[in-house]
Amino acid sequence: MPGETETTIISISAESVSTIGYVP
Repeated sequence: MPGETETTIISISAESVSTIGYVP
């Protein structure tokens, strides 16, 4: 699944910004 990798990257990025305290 080509989109599966993109979703994973987005999820990791979301967790990173959440840890910093930034909520998009």
